[in-house]
Amino acid sequence: MKLKLLTTGILMLALTSCWNSHDIAIKVEDSKDTYKFSASFNRSKTPQVERVINKFIAPTHVESDNGLDFTTMLDDRTALDIESSPGEVMIKMDKTGHNQVSYMRVKSMCEAIKEVISEKKK
Repeated sequence: MKLKLLTTGILMLALTSCWNSHDIAIKVEDSKDTYKFSASFNRSKTPQVERVINKFIAPTHVESDNGLDFTTMLDDRTALDIESSPGEVMIKMDKTGHNQVSYMRVKSMCEAIKEVISEKKK
């Protein structure tokens, strides 16, 4: 009985720490064919992340309080998959058929997102 109670307590503590709004997780996969950036972050940073995305995908513009899930074609013909919800974002680019300039544009956008979500409050 004590072991079951201890296990339940540890599990609850672990789940609580995963839901902490200050946790940041960033993952980048950069293979020959695909570039994928995913991150979870403090939900309060979501509007800033959307501003960064909009800056890099202009003239396309996105805005949502509940989340986004779409594929867009940028003016330079770069196709991007973007999924976003408060505190989470995933950006994926199929590198086949795109040039180095397109790849660097997407990578720069993701680096800018990383800076925003890693920024400490002053």
